[in-house]
Amino acid sequence: MANAAYWHALEELQTASGRYCGASAYDVMLHGSTELFGKIGRSIFYAASSLADGARTSYDGKIYRDAVGANLVFSPSGAVARIIGLTLTLPDGQQYDLIETGRTVEGVTFEPIEDPNLYRALVDVAQVALECRDLRAFERVRPLIDLARFHTCPTCLDRFDWCEDCETCLGRFFLTKPAVTGLL
Repeated sequence: MANAAYWHALEELQTASGRYCGASAYDVMLHGSTELFGKIGRSIFYAASSLADGARTSYDGKIYRDAVGANLVFSPSGAVARIIGLTLTLPDGQQYDLIETGRTVEGVTFEPIEDPNLYRALVDVAQVALECRDLRAFERVRPLIDLARFHTCPTCLDRFDWCEDCETCLGRFFLTKPAVTGLL
């Protein structure tokens, strides 16, 4: 029973929405804008103003994960901002998007996949790994799929029988993640 529950959770993970990952690097952008608020790398936040200072000696905040998201604790004020999914909300309610720019997997840093054919191949490898119960293979490709500039179509859910008539993805099985204009 536990084994079945575990594999069901992995299958659900395949269509889960984006979430903060401590091994990733992010540009923190004002929601709906190209304004850079700061950068996050390995759970350390650097404000845009301190990035311009080449002689910076410390960081501007640290991220701490919890069961449902993460908190960004600003230094030295101690103010706390909340991260849910890939959205940072400041105490005053202002929201920022976390745009993933890289991820470290087993000591190797990867950049987002921008080739739709490569993305499709990785998704297929992950599906075969799930069907064959090959957890190691699945764990190796999953971070690369998450990092890609694409995501599973929320309408057809990568189901072959629904995809052909899908007006959302036009039969591609996936969509391009929204990009912040001028960033990518």
